[in-house]
Amino acid sequence: MEQNVYMQISVVLLLLFFMMVDRCEGSLTPAQQDPNQLQQLSVDLEPEFEGTIQNISSPTGREAILTCSVKNLGRYKVGWLRASDQTVLALQGRVVTQNSRISVVHEDFHTWRLRIRQLRESDRGCYMCQINASPMKKQIGCIDVQGKLCSK
Repeated sequence: MEQNVYMQISVVLLLLFFMMVDRCEGSLTPAQQDPNQLQQLSVDLEPEFEGTIQNISSPTGREAILTCSVKNLGRYKVGWLRASDQTVLALQGRVVTQNSRISVVHEDFHTWRLRIRQLRESDRGCYMCQINASPMKKQIGCIDVQGKLCSK
C-alpha cells in the first residue's frame, strides 16, 4: 500500500512537471525553444547533408575551418573525425580530443564548423563529418597546409 502511494505521488509530480514545461514553452516562439525539440518534429525524415564540405588550403600558423551542414538531424548526432585514422575529434558541439587548437562551433541548428588554429604540417589531411544514422552518413573535407607566407 505504501508503495502504491509513492507511485501515485510520482505520477502527480510528473504531470505537474510536464504542465509547467508546457506552459513555459508555450510562451516562446519556435526559434527560442530548444533546437533539438524543433528537430524532433521531423523524426520520420532521414538526416542528410546540405551541400558539400569545401576543401581548403591555408599556410602554417593560420587557421582552417571546415563547415558541415545537416538537415533533418532529429535524434541523430554529428561528429568530426580525422579521416586517416578515424580519430574522433568532436561529437555535436563537444570537443573530445586533447588538442587545444581544435574547436567546434555549432550554429543555427544545422551547421557544425571544425576549427583548427595555428595550423601545423601534421594537420594536413582529410576530416570527416559523420552522422550516426543507420547506415552511417559521412562527408569529407581536406586541408592542405602550405609553408609559411613570407612577410615583407
